[in-house]
Amino acid sequence: MVDEVEFRLLGPLEALDGDRRLPLGGGQQRALLALLLLEANRVVPAERLVDELWPEGPPQTAATAVQVYVSRLRKALGPAAIATRGRGYVVEVEDGRLDLQRFEALAAAGRRALAEGDAERAATLLRDALAEWRGPPLADLAGEAAAAPAIARLEALRVSAIEDRAEADLALGRHAELAEELEALVAGNPHRERLRAQLMLALYRAGRQAEALAVYREGRRALVEELGIEPGPALQRLEQAILVHDPSLDPEPARMDATVIFADLGVAAPADDATRARDFLARASAEAAGAVAALGGTIQEGIAGAVLATFAGEDHVARALAAALALRDRLDPLGHPRLALATGEVLAGARADGGAFVTGPPVGAAALLVREAAAGEIVVGEEVAEAAGARFEVRARPGSPGRLLVRAGG
Repeated sequence: MVDEVEFRLLGPLEALDGDRRLPLGGGQQRALLALLLLEANRVVPAERLVDELWPEGPPQTAATAVQVYVSRLRKALGPAAIATRGRGYVVEVEDGRLDLQRFEALAAAGRRALAEGDAERAATLLRDALAEWRGPPLADLAGEAAAAPAIARLEALRVSAIEDRAEADLALGRHAELAEELEALVAGNPHRERLRAQLMLALYRAGRQAEALAVYREGRRALVEELGIEPGPALQRLEQAILVHDPSLDPEPARMDATVIFADLGVAAPADDATRARDFLARASAEAAGAVAALGGTIQEGIAGAVLATFAGEDHVARALAAALALRDRLDPLGHPRLALATGEVLAGARADGGAFVTGPPVGAAALLVREAAAGEIVVGEEVAEAAGARFEVRARPGSPGRLLVRAGG
């Protein structure tokens, strides 16, 4: 087993010993290693290697050439790198030492989360899986006929993971930002109907019905003219649903654990000057949006004189607490903000006007807690206080169910 070398297939083929890139030889020798790594920890018969390395017919010296390639790779990678098993060879790779294995494990976990309805976790896992890619698979072997099937297989795995991640993002209401990415993917994969359906749905949910229907027409033309087939039933049903504004196309609210901030902006604008009041509120809202976005939160629009921010995903309580402190600092010169935080399960989705909404017990709890806050105070619920740990200083408030957030690093 190779316990020190890390192998990479998701980009140029590489073998790394720490920071040192090991020499892998010429094209066919590298292709042989790639074929073995694609079947890591499984024996690949020598006859199969011969067939795949010489797809147009092997020379009489093919078997000897394979033995020579294996010998050279053992010298480069270590004598235990490639083991002989019967009439075949195997590269035994330790867990975590092959980028393809890491990718497949993360992608599988993401698909499971998606099937279980946890779109937020699915999107995170699938993004982590796709982060293993450094570029086109086996990019340095693009000219080797032996590598062509492997490259096609790996690229199909990548696109499938992108489709799964796009499905998770659509479930989370991220249709507007998805549309541009999906347009490029559909252009490069014009016959993948799942990608095309996701683009149509993203455009429709972003209020771009005509463009969604145009994407269907373009796809149908490509399938009919190039392959002589009609779009599949699922794509045809989606076109009809878009035509009639079928309510089933509206995104389902996503359930997720999150921390919410309810902030009464407390802007000190003159009541008798409507223009100045609007300017004050606009400036306060912009300051709030900057503080929230910097820590990965989102703001629900349309709440006059207040801010409702949501933080989901990894470390959401700590990020929300840090954002609350930043909000107080940014807004204090403009007025006397009052803030409250609560955590728990929320429902998040898209409104008919294209905006987003968040609802659930944490929202109601934060709205109640903010009434207890004095000007410039941040009041947090008990669950938030417990999760804060030693990273934030949180003090009890006698006679109140809330706690007072004082500073970070307490």
